[in-house]
Amino acid sequence: MSTDTPSATQLREDILHHAQKCLEAVPVVILGSGFSAAHGVRGMDPLAKYLLANVQVGAADQAAWQQFSAELNRTRDLESTLQAVTLTPASLQHVVRNTRAMILEDDLKVFRQLVLRERAFPLVDLFAHLFRSTHQTISVVTTNYDRLAEYAANLVQSRVNTNVGFTDGYIRNFRLPVTAQSVHLSRQPRCVDVWKVHGSIDWFIGEDSNPLALPFTNDYPTPLQPLLVTPGVTKYQITHQEPFRTIITQADVALANARGFFCIGYGFNDIHIEPKLVRRAVDLQIPVVILARTLREGAKRFIANCRHDRVLGLERADSGTRAFSTAWPGGIVLPDSSLWELGPFLEAAIA
Repeated sequence: MSTDTPSATQLREDILHHAQKCLEAVPVVILGSGFSAAHGVRGMDPLAKYLLANVQVGAADQAAWQQFSAELNRTRDLESTLQAVTLTPASLQHVVRNTRAMILEDDLKVFRQLVLRERAFPLVDLFAHLFRSTHQTISVVTTNYDRLAEYAANLVQSRVNTNVGFTDGYIRNFRLPVTAQSVHLSRQPRCVDVWKVHGSIDWFIGEDSNPLALPFTNDYPTPLQPLLVTPGVTKYQITHQEPFRTIITQADVALANARGFFCIGYGFNDIHIEPKLVRRAVDLQIPVVILARTLREGAKRFIANCRHDRVLGLERADSGTRAFSTAWPGGIVLPDSSLWELGPFLEAAIA
């Protein structure tokens, strides 16, 4: 891309040329909370309000919860509050249970809309386009708890592999793979691997510490606890346990072998994804596209520091789409355009 200020026509051509090169590489798809938010799945700010309104703790946990609530009301920042205030184990369980309840509520709304064809779902178009290559597998790495990636895989009529280590069926017990190859022995052609590094609303752990996947469970027996990695000091402890160790290992393999990265609503602020993504993008100069309503500072730093012209970030601007690259670290606006959104982006890039 030229460092000169291009015309709107040239800028659009440059963006779409870069987009096509990234898609041709069959990139690893990175889904962050911004992707799900675009489909009505609530994020951290609504979750903070939801927890304050719905969590009820016992008498023994009242003091810790009141301290937490006071700090959250003061900062309005759930992640920093979870890091600053140590909750009792029982209070943290209430946080996890209510987090799952809120995400599940939103997830099921999207599911209904998709079944009734009431909602456009461009992730399906992305998967369908990537499967037009010789590749039979698409890798998705996500920090999201919801099942939107799995729904897209179903709608594109491919197999979805999201329960590595879990047996098949309605009650899925966790068993460590014997070998790395055994992870995919039952895979059929056209498979979307979904590596959920922070857990899923389908995952639980029992009193025997054995993980379970229960894909059709709204309510669940009290002894079971949802397996979700929440922000805060316990985040790093939980991810050293199963099934997260296996899932993160498989995500690392996908990231380490990526020929490109296509990031949707990802904020570049997660230690389980960002280091390998950044290292591979910088060292091998593979193509990267980042779509977001608002690019986070971490994403902008990544683009500015990449030092090659195969990285592109797109965010919403008042009059269109603002594009970032190493040539335009401060951003340049393409007027009358919605290329920062996945649907319009794909319509233009794969037309």
